[in-house]
Amino acid sequence: MPLWNIHAPEGLYTPEDKQGIATIVTRLYEKYGEMPRFYVSILFHDHPPENFYMGGKPAEKFVRIWMDHIALHVGAEIHGQWLAVVDTSLASFLTERGVDYEVHGDETPRTMWSINGILPPPSGSDDETRWREENTPSPLTST
Repeated sequence: MPLWNIHAPEGLYTPEDKQGIATIVTRLYEKYGEMPRFYVSILFHDHPPENFYMGGKPAEKFVRIWMDHIALHVGAEIHGQWLAVVDTSLASFLTERGVDYEVHGDETPRTMWSINGILPPPSGSDDETRWREENTPSPLTST
């Protein structure tokens, strides 16, 4: 599962903006990771001005994006390419609005992840294909 935490100043993004961002991010993983849409989680953290600082000053137009990859690990040889895809895909919410931003990602071992108590199926397996088609977790049928 990719888990994104997006930290932004309060009021920078409307509910419609957040839906747009969530749709774009989900499509990225559906396209490039060929994973079920329900794997993708995005949490928006809106911070009042007195709680969000960058360089010791209030961060009025600064966004911090933290990606945690669990279901899919991006190989080190393409980290830069992945970040470029993220930048381009979210440009209308970041650079085109004059927002300064920072993106970083961590990769958690897949073995430290479960959904509804079920260990996820291996990437590319019949079970994962079924999960992707049904867009929901269910008991595994393969051994």
